[in-house]
Amino acid sequence: MDFVDFVERHVATIEPLEKESALAYWEAARTGNEEDFRRYSELIIELEKVYTNKDDFEFISESRNDGALRDEKLKRIADLLYLQYLANQIDHELLSRIVELSSSVENRFNVSRRASERGGERSGLRQLLLDVSYRE
Repeated sequence: MDFVDFVERHVATIEPLEKESALAYWEAARTGNEEDFRRYSELIIELEKVYTNKDDFEFISESRNDGALRDEKLKRIADLLYLQYLANQIDHELLSRIVELSSSVENRFNVSRRASERGGERSGLRQLLLDVSYRE
């Protein structure tokens, strides 16, 4: 397989996952619903699994280093893919945990931000600033 074929296959694999995960994130951020964030996490884990493939990582590494890529655009694509795969050459359980924690943080931020925007709960710092402003 040559590098262009690999890229085409890769894009065909990740494009629907990218779209679905982006839509899931939009819905999760819009609703603040924990179940929506869970779905988003599951899709991101599925997407990241693509980048844990050691054979693909090896192919990309070899393609970058063997000098066969002459086109600057293909070299840049190879570099970007290499970095994306490199970041995911870790244990699957660890990767899943990272994604779940990240999603949990985003969920908490969105829920607390939404409550704050509605005039609900205020952080201690915000209340302190309001109190200081009132006294002046």
